[in-house]
Amino acid sequence: MARRIPPPTSTWVRGSANAGASYAQAASTNTAGAIRSFAFRERAAILDTNVARVLFRVFVASGDPKSHAMKRHLWSVAESLVPHRQVFDFNQALMDLGATVCVSRKPKCLVCPVAKGCRAFPFTPDA
Repeated sequence: MARRIPPPTSTWVRGSANAGASYAQAASTNTAGAIRSFAFRERAAILDTNVARVLFRVFVASGDPKSHAMKRHLWSVAESLVPHRQVFDFNQALMDLGATVCVSRKPKCLVCPVAKGCRAFPFTPDA
């Protein structure tokens, strides 16, 4: 028997910031934020692996980036940074920055557009 998937206008996508977590635990908060941001151009934070790495290095730079407490902190950073306009462009730029410049191994700090304000600059993965 096939399960019915709610239409994109349902509250699991367009509801509160934590709406994704309440949808039968099938969609993560990040997925709900991405759908709201990219499909509906709504103001919503995202925190995929690339974005988390960028935010951790730029704003925190110490501690365990994978800990539950740090993930909560990074979500609050992400939510505070989301602009009221051009959310799609902002979120896409953060994801691209993490995927192409602020990569996990051998980051390209010298060409990074946010290096001047980055707490981890110059980042050395082995240190």
